[in-house]
Amino acid sequence: MDDGVYVAGLWKPSIHAGLLWHIERDGVVARPTAFQGPSWSWTSVNGLGEYPYFSWDKWTLENIRAEIISCPKGLVDGRAPFGALRPDSARIKTRGRLAPGVWMKTKSTSLLDKAKKMVAFFGSNDSEFGGVGMATIFCDTTELDEEEAATGDNTKNTVIALEIQRSRHGASWSCHGLVLRRAESSESDSPYQGTVFSRVGVFEFTTNRQGQRDGESEADWEKRIDREFNWSTKFVPREIEII
Repeated sequence: MDDGVYVAGLWKPSIHAGLLWHIERDGVVARPTAFQGPSWSWTSVNGLGEYPYFSWDKWTLENIRAEIISCPKGLVDGRAPFGALRPDSARIKTRGRLAPGVWMKTKSTSLLDKAKKMVAFFGSNDSEFGGVGMATIFCDTTELDEEEAATGDNTKNTVIALEIQRSRHGASWSCHGLVLRRAESSESDSPYQGTVFSRVGVFEFTTNRQGQRDGESEADWEKRIDREFNWSTKFVPREIEII
């Protein structure tokens, strides 16, 4: 990764953790019309930023799942090392495993529990839709809600999940990463292809080695557990840019 320390509100030595900021649910607002910063930085949106709780033992090299190849260097003012980046250079290049999916809302089951936005991951082929599981999304802005309201069809709300960190503690396992959408056109019509993406949120996926479900054979149980614990390994790592 490039030399240097600070970039668009994040610190390079801890950039994997830094990328997992999110806006608290009550503070999500529309995306600014003018450029404030790259989508991967909290400077790009308005609202109170938070980070998930992490203990330092979760940030070993073994638990980090995405490689940060390069960070942007182009400052608006070279005399201000903590200043804004130029829009044309504000890109992070990364290599990691990308899982396609669609996002949706879940209805609240309690008056005290707000409805959550979730993402249903595809498996490693189209026949395994939703095969990985459901992860909670923290959206950066209201744009996904606005698109759903305009179309009335959340099955077209395609997203990409980039795994950043994963860890296991006994029978429990969790991972965190970025929720992305294709930002530039490519030769493919698929929203999951391309090399340039923008961030729309972060996801959190947790599971544990629970017992067999009613009617589930032992073979199907083993297959489901393997799929949930090792979903990212089903995908070939790709090199992309996030703007």
